Formats: sequence, structure tokens, C-alpha cells
Amino acid sequence: MSRKRLKELEDKLPVHYVKLAHDLVENEMSGNKETLESIAECNDISRTQLWKLRTQNDEFIEYKRLVTRNILESEYDMVASQLLKSIRQHGSVKGIQLYMQLVGELQNKSEVTVKNEGNSISALSTDDLRNRVAQMKQNN
Repeated sequence: MSRKRLKELEDKLPVHYVKLAHDLVENEMSGNKETLESIAECNDISRTQLWKLRTQNDEFIEYKRLVTRNILESEYDMVASQLLKSIRQHGSVKGIQLYMQLVGELQNKSEVTVKNEGNSISALSTDDLRNRVAQMKQNN
């Protein structure tokens, strides 16, 4: 879906906006960190126009995000390799956790169960709710 949407946006946006999006992404990912003013000058637009594109033009914002996502996805093998290397060499617990999440064996889930013991939750004040939470924490 993202490649199809990327192509749709690429066809909609002016060619110089497409180039600008790629310049911005490349600048962020390369670490060169040219100033936004410099990037704007190289693309024959003002700093204000660049700011408006980056903050107010939904199609430009989405296109830039999809370009970034595609670059990140192209680095998947390298990231997975480094993750495994970290796990093997250092026994990294965080690395193991990330690996387990990646392969779907570990999921972040939170469940909240509310028992109504005669009092309506909506009738309780914020202080009452805080007190109940504190009591529950003490009991556990």
C-alpha cells in the first residue's frame, strides 16, 4: 500500500516538491545537517515556503514520511543483523526483548478490569478514584 500511495503522491506533487522531500530526508538521515535555509535556497524556495510545506501541506508531509519509511525498510536486514549481533555478543536483554517483539512472541498489552461494587465509577470523584488506586496498590 505504501509504495502505491507514494506513487500517487509523487504524481500529484510538483516535481520540485518531490525533489525537496528527498533532499530533506537525505539531509536528516545522512547526518550532514544542512540548514533548512540552505536546503530552501538550493530548491529555489523561501525558508517560509519550506516551513509551510513541512507543517501545513498534508500531501507533502505524507510523501516525505513515506520516503523515509521506504529508506528505513530498505535497511531492515542490516538492523536485524545488528540486533542479532548485539544479542550474541552482549546478551542484551533489550535486544532480546526487541527480537521477541519482532517475531511476534512478545506483545505489549495492558488490561484494566473495573469491578463495580455498588458505586458508579462516574459518581466517584477524582480523589476517590486516586484513593481506590492507592488501596489497590497496597493490597497487591
